Amino acid sequence: MPDCSLIVVAHAPLAGSLVSVATRILHDTGPLKAFDIDLDCDSDDMTRKLLAELVNSDQGNGVLMLCDLKGATPGNIATRAHLQHAESSLVFGVNLPMLLRGVNYMHQHHAGVAKAATEGACNCIIMAD
Repeated sequence: MPDCSLIVVAHAPLAGSLVSVATRILHDTGPLKAFDIDLDCDSDDMTRKLLAELVNSDQGNGVLMLCDLKGATPGNIATRAHLQHAESSLVFGVNLPMLLRGVNYMHQHHAGVAKAATEGACNCIIMAD
């Protein structure tokens, strides 16, 4: 079974930065892409581009989008694309532990990767003593 693909969708330059760091840490990140969104973008155009990226990235196990902020422009664009691509999952609040966990579980279906990534993020949010 092919890997689930991952796309990080975030305010520019966050998506590219997270993908860059994940690649430096893990080296082989499989089908992982960054989709940076500028504040002054055309939302309709970016939604079309992201949807095309979803379709092109789907290798048969779906696509997981990790997004920075629900309700902001990237989150709204990701939501619209997600609703048009049945074989996708969308998780908000992307951070590096979430991304690294997602990459390590990419052999699963997108829904399983989404669950693992969310757990990875939550387990790494710790208030220091």
